[in-house]
Amino acid sequence: MADIYSLIDQAAKAIRKKRNVVGMPSKYDKKFQTESYYDSLPDFNEIYEDTIRERNAVAVHAEADQFPYEILRSKAPNQQAEEWEYQKGLYEPTTNTEWNRALNRTKAVANSQNYSIEWPNPEQKEYFYGLYPEYYSIEAFFFDIVRERKINYPNQLLVVCPDYMPMKTVYNEDGEEYDIVDQSELIAPIAKIYDEKYIVGYKANEYALIWNGKDSDKMTFKYIDKQGIFEAFVNGKDDKGNLTFEVVETFRHGWGYLPAWKLGGKPIMDDGEVLYRSSFSDAIPHLNTVIRLESNLMMSTYRLAFPIIIAVVDRCDAAGCEGGQVWTADQGKYTTCGKCNGSGKNLNHSPTGIYEVAATTRMGEANTLAMSPPVQFAAPPSEILKYTSEQIESRRRSAFGMFFEPEQANSATATGKQIEKEEWQTFMVQFARELFALMDMSIEAIGHMRYGAAFEKPSIQVPTSFNFRSYEDITNEIGTAKDQSMPDSALASLLYQYVGTRFNASPKVEQMIKLQIKLDRLWSKDDITVRGMLGSTATEAEVILHNSFVTILNQAHEENENFDNLSTAEQRAILLGIALNIAEPFMPNQVDGQSILAGTELSKTVGGLTGFIEVAKAVASGVYDLDAAVAFITRMYGISEEQARKELGTPQPPGTADELTLI
Repeated sequence: MADIYSLIDQAAKAIRKKRNVVGMPSKYDKKFQTESYYDSLPDFNEIYEDTIRERNAVAVHAEADQFPYEILRSKAPNQQAEEWEYQKGLYEPTTNTEWNRALNRTKAVANSQNYSIEWPNPEQKEYFYGLYPEYYSIEAFFFDIVRERKINYPNQLLVVCPDYMPMKTVYNEDGEEYDIVDQSELIAPIAKIYDEKYIVGYKANEYALIWNGKDSDKMTFKYIDKQGIFEAFVNGKDDKGNLTFEVVETFRHGWGYLPAWKLGGKPIMDDGEVLYRSSFSDAIPHLNTVIRLESNLMMSTYRLAFPIIIAVVDRCDAAGCEGGQVWTADQGKYTTCGKCNGSGKNLNHSPTGIYEVAATTRMGEANTLAMSPPVQFAAPPSEILKYTSEQIESRRRSAFGMFFEPEQANSATATGKQIEKEEWQTFMVQFARELFALMDMSIEAIGHMRYGAAFEKPSIQVPTSFNFRSYEDITNEIGTAKDQSMPDSALASLLYQYVGTRFNASPKVEQMIKLQIKLDRLWSKDDITVRGMLGSTATEAEVILHNSFVTILNQAHEENENFDNLSTAEQRAILLGIALNIAEPFMPNQVDGQSILAGTELSKTVGGLTGFIEVAKAVASGVYDLDAAVAFITRMYGISEEQARKELGTPQPPGTADELTLI
């Protein structure tokens, strides 16, 4: 465990020494000095200034309100200062378009066709989705917020900590009241992100020290390590005038790991510390050039729209005027000519953008610089605008060629476009691994803080492919899978993808299809196969359930309000009972179960007796587990376990391989 007080004391001294951790001005400010700003930052650690520089290098392209001071830092040769100031005032953040387009392409990581999260505990899952305090759910937070922040600002810190601590008031022996954590309620941990400027110290899997951004007595720190979370508050000053702090442990998580991680990107070593660059860092030089070229293009366009005026004028004819100055004998000095106001010319055009040429020399001779006609315009040739525009578009394509569709990619050849597509896939696979690793660790930390050892961690399948498929594509895959006699597990996976794509806006239809896969063991069989199975490896009730699933399911819901809350075995038994009732007029009863149903409420409902008959047949044929059937019968029909076992009999092993398929 690091020395908390030492770390906090050093950070507080660094803050009070510099006191200037602020962002760059969002709009252009000609008084702002970039290097002076960086020199004023506190010396928290070896890479603190570098993390701020990395952030600002991205912000000019990722944010709409960040002026590119470090890109437009010097004027062009022979450019007037007034022109340079005007040029900077023309800046618009046009590179945001390219950056955000590429950023949006990374949303493919959230395509539900490509990943899965299996939760073993539905009640615990509910907290991460329906009850999650921040944003909509833990998944939405990572796919919307963490995804973008990880690309834009990889040196930011992801921290898991309680958002809400249930407290209660207790009294000590002296009757004094104080608050403690109410252990009878669950805490509400969340994942949150801290900006670079607040990260005072960080050592992977050891500790993190976070500053609240304020000075003097309002200064506070959050310290996190592998066992707990602490808050440090100013409580006075020592003899030397240095601030002193009180450190309070606000939460002991006892996880054994640090619940804080840098978002991560391209790692580089900087003075022995790991500094991360944006995953899009290779695009930054191209986009910086776009900003410079567009700035020049805007200024060149301005010069075409407002060209320099060259006019031939006469010298000022006021007595004694020499170049706009008149000798005043009584004062013994030159003063400004009152007629030409110091210009030395009779026509005094506005000095902005006008180059005036005197028609005659001082000796009265014709000026060889004089022109005919006497007024002309000077502007750069328009061809330079076309060339600059072409260079801008080339740089834009070079920045994110692999992220866009083939017709918009940087390469001009089919082979080059394919290479760029493969580069995008490679990039996304690596990015997905890193993003899902952060999600996995955050979920585990949140679960541990909320549920302790009782937390059941979900299984996360990380995406390895990022091809978007329509439901037509998946339908064709399903057909191919059937033609090639692929196993039902493969068909089910494809069908789930189809349902999620085709019926994602119809939850009832989606749920119905998923129920059929779960409850109808013949769901993947075609009509010819089902007919062949009838009477051998499939019962009449199973065939009827398969052919009339929607009708039977609707009836089951009408007769059983809690149908969705029943176990799979119970749901299947009810559906088979209804199916058997439909078939009953066309087949003789094989089991007399009226005696065991006499007096029960189920004997009065559709599917009551027939449901029991179907369960007995399923047990007898060996396709339904005896213990599960006994538990179901005793609960649903109100008879003893002994009587249920007696009536159900002994299961027989199935005779063929097909019969081994469980219901």
